[in-house]
Amino acid sequence: AENAENAEPELDEDGNPIPKPEGEEGVEAAAEPEPEPEPEAAAEDENAGEAEPEAAELDLYVPPDDSTCILVTGPAYSLASETALELAAKYRVPKLDIDECVRAAAEAIGDLGLRVRMELGLPRILEDDSDDEDEEDADEAEAIDAPLAEEGDEKPEGETTAPEAEAPAAGEEGEAAAEPETPEELVHEDGKLTIKTLADVLERVIFTDYADGFVVDGVHCEFTASPLATVKALTRALGMEKSEPRPPAKPEDAGDDWEPPEPEEGAFVLHGRKKLMIVSLEVDDAVAAKRETLETRGDEPDVELDAAPSSAESPAEPEAEKPPDGEDGEEAPPEEEKFELGEETAAAIAKHREFVESELVPLFGASHVTYPDNCARVYVVVTDECEDPGAVVDVATTGGDENPNPMPTPPKPLDYIPPAEVFQVITRPKEREAKPPVTKFQVLTPSVQPKYPHARKPPTPEPAEGEEGADGADGAEAEPPTEEEPQENEMRSDTRWNIRAGDAVQVIVRFESPEVGDFTEYLAFECVGGQKVETLECKGRCDYPTISDDFRNVYAAKKTKASQRPPDHLISHQFIIAKPVPELKVPGKFEFGPLLNNWPVPEPPPPWEEGMQDAKGDPIPDPGPVDPHSHHRRANIERLRITNNGLHDVKVKFRLKRPVDDDGNELEEPGDLPIPGVDVFKFEPEEMTLFAEETRELIVTAYPKGEHEWPPEPEPEPKREPEPEPEPRERK
Repeated sequence: AENAENAEPELDEDGNPIPKPEGEEGVEAAAEPEPEPEPEAAAEDENAGEAEPEAAELDLYVPPDDSTCILVTGPAYSLASETALELAAKYRVPKLDIDECVRAAAEAIGDLGLRVRMELGLPRILEDDSDDEDEEDADEAEAIDAPLAEEGDEKPEGETTAPEAEAPAAGEEGEAAAEPETPEELVHEDGKLTIKTLADVLERVIFTDYADGFVVDGVHCEFTASPLATVKALTRALGMEKSEPRPPAKPEDAGDDWEPPEPEEGAFVLHGRKKLMIVSLEVDDAVAAKRETLETRGDEPDVELDAAPSSAESPAEPEAEKPPDGEDGEEAPPEEEKFELGEETAAAIAKHREFVESELVPLFGASHVTYPDNCARVYVVVTDECEDPGAVVDVATTGGDENPNPMPTPPKPLDYIPPAEVFQVITRPKEREAKPPVTKFQVLTPSVQPKYPHARKPPTPEPAEGEEGADGADGAEAEPPTEEEPQENEMRSDTRWNIRAGDAVQVIVRFESPEVGDFTEYLAFECVGGQKVETLECKGRCDYPTISDDFRNVYAAKKTKASQRPPDHLISHQFIIAKPVPELKVPGKFEFGPLLNNWPVPEPPPPWEEGMQDAKGDPIPDPGPVDPHSHHRRANIERLRITNNGLHDVKVKFRLKRPVDDDGNELEEPGDLPIPGVDVFKFEPEEMTLFAEETRELIVTAYPKGEHEWPPEPEPEPKREPEPEPEPRERK
């Protein structure tokens, strides 16, 4: 019996003692006495304590992952909520809302969702009665509503109700034995979640959506019985368990006779799958009173907080009478304003301090400064001199005499540039491979460089008090900035640049080629003394603006081979395909056919206007869209397709071909030489602009004046083919 009383109680996974089926004063339960253990079994139980050290010698410690998990707590006016948002931004982790996680779990389908709804007293949803989970859900419901199991019976996991009847007093005979106490993680209150259920909800959310870390703002949760239950559920969700402190690592300067210090009596640490940083903010009553007063009045806080009493509970002193002015006429200094906390605010701050000192801090074991293997680390930050959450984070993460226990340094921002360092590494450059010369591309450097938007700006030193330029100092007025005269931006052919750290130099690559075609060349860049060569592939295409000269695209009329040419009187708007002759560039010619001589060119009809009448006096209805060339006779008009099949926009002018000289070259200034057909053929429009891959329609009209054939047939020559019909267009 003495060994049983002095033995340490068994602990569960959260480090809480497991209750035994005994009375309050150590009296054994009388309901169903357990059989006495056999001597051999009793001996094994007595030696169990001696076997524990042998098992403890095995180091089964598994370090946590590298995620960042932060819990922020603080009283009113300690900037707790703002600091939580600032920490989430600094450490690049999202904010975890425990209430939202519970609401989402209550709407989910499954065993966990059913358990949350039953503990919160919410109605069941339709999906709870479907599939094969009906029996399991009914068992859980019965386990929650059923009374506590008697001693020796197996207790269901979902049981959450507390015993109603009190245990009988110690020493009373004939009374029923005291029922075992419900484990703390299963204690259930109406409308609240048990610690185990909330831990299961948080564990599923954290390891699914917050694997890289999170920030929790405060320990209050509307679905738990107390803030301490919220904290215990969070530590349980992170897999934290009580453990003995591991011996510290041997210092580098320690000798061979160094031995690790003995751990303190009763000291313990928490080991888990993740680390948890608890940021406990503190604020003085005077500072909280001033912040509360300024918030109520809507004033902006001063840079330096005024002095105030250390405790808000001390009565305010009556205002002293204003002393009379001195003999020299000097006025007495103004009396500093005093601030007092409201009763509710003062009670809330005192309650929070008591919760942190008596419940929160002891829950996380020994200090991690003494035992670095503790996965739960408490950081106390005083916010009296902090005006914004950024200053609170700076105090928490900056070490020094005032803060010997700083938080880990947050990661640098993405645009962080380290301070400048000057050094030089001299290496022998490697042999360069021979490359073909670059002839079509040229690197140019503008003499006037544009401002690089991401360049690092050098810090501007602030003038000290009393110096010229300081606020309130007597000095000369600053001269207005002079406008710089615009400089001519000259393109220099530099091939070496001195680029400062964090800056950039703009260069221009110009492509120029006297030949038509596609070209690919490579430009190489490297640092002076470096070993790596960066190659830039440059591609360019050079071509003239062109239009399609394919007769199958240009002439929409009927195509006829020269060998199948019909008689002249049967030809009408046909393209005669010429025989394949190497020296003949034009693939054929278009023939209108016989046309009436001296047929007058019809005038276009006047545009329709409302109220117009015909010859009989009847109103002419609106004809709608009208072809602007519909007044021409079908025999005297032809439509050609002009397509820009090049890479550039092209401006095209159409005219008849001028006379040629003896060598076949067109005369640029014909002078008095007549242009054949100038009074017969007309083009509309005479000029058009085509974008790349654009096609437009060209109208060609023919109204002959006199009986002749155009163009006239030239005299036959022994070595030259007849001049082909010039195309009625010009490409530029």
